[in-house]
Amino acid sequence: MLADPYDRAIRHRDAASYPRAYVWWCRAAEAGDGDAWVDVGYCLEHGIGVRRDAFAAARAFERAIRSDYITEWVQQEACYRLGALLLNRGARVRRRALQLLAEASADGDFPEAAALLSAVEGERPGNVCNCRRGRGRNVRGQARCTLPRGRNRHGA
Repeated sequence: MLADPYDRAIRHRDAASYPRAYVWWCRAAEAGDGDAWVDVGYCLEHGIGVRRDAFAAARAFERAIRSDYITEWVQQEACYRLGALLLNRGARVRRRALQLLAEASADGDFPEAAALLSAVEGERPGNVCNCRRGRGRNVRGQARCTLPRGRNRHGA
């Protein structure tokens, strides 16, 4: 029996075959898996296995949020990631970004969202990194953060 697309994506990710993992996450997402939409968005946001595209990442996170088949925690992650992306787009969409961050941190089990919301509302200077565990991965799978050194705060 063949594994489902999401499981195949995980296998390719674990084998450091990021372009193949991205393809399988896309297949799982198109089949209706909301959790896979978040992984697609993350890959697009950070350029993992695919060319970096923040606008396509935002669309993927929106689809994840609207999905009927998504776990609660992953939906909160989608709200957090989309909110962080929208913050970087300027004041025009700031209200939506703050709403998403508030939704992600509402029940207290997504501390990164609460920390980012607190940093934004407190008007602390500098940028906030929104990559997983404080590190992104480029197309080759090398760990790195997208913000300049000394200016980033990982989820805080």
